[in-house]
Amino acid sequence: MDRIDNEGNYEPGNLRIISAKHNGRNRRSTILIDGVPLGEVCEKFGFNPTDDLSIYRRISERVRYRIGSGGLVDVAFLEETIKSARITPVTAVSKPRAKRQPVVVCGRTLRDILDEVGFGGNKAVYNSTRMRISYHLNQGVTGISVEMVRSWAVNYANTRGLQPGAPVSGDS
Repeated sequence: MDRIDNEGNYEPGNLRIISAKHNGRNRRSTILIDGVPLGEVCEKFGFNPTDDLSIYRRISERVRYRIGSGGLVDVAFLEETIKSARITPVTAVSKPRAKRQPVVVCGRTLRDILDEVGFGGNKAVYNSTRMRISYHLNQGVTGISVEMVRSWAVNYANTRGLQPGAPVSGDS
């Protein structure tokens, strides 16, 4: 299902049934080359984007970069980009992200401090308090105490109407 007029509502007269392929190309983020979605352009050059999404991702990154830098995206560029992306092996393997170190204040972890005031499982309170600690450290403030951290967490929770121990959607 798709809306004919995106400004209108999902209602009779403004709905149509289209293929998943067409719907996937009917997005704001779709790269258009002379009004034609990049996926269709790739198909014209003999490459089906659904065959290998990693190759299509490389093609779209190169095209986005070229467009963003003000370069010309012509037939020769597209043909060379598609050919190059298909024959160039993917050699770079992303490194696993380093595990974030726990935030420690006066020898105690932020999680433990938040547990004491009843917000240990609340990601919003945790992230807000962690960012506030980082901000103060970046400003050169020394001597951040456990009491300061508790008050920041409680103040943040109070301004948002959060109750201690209440689960937050998305928390695990």
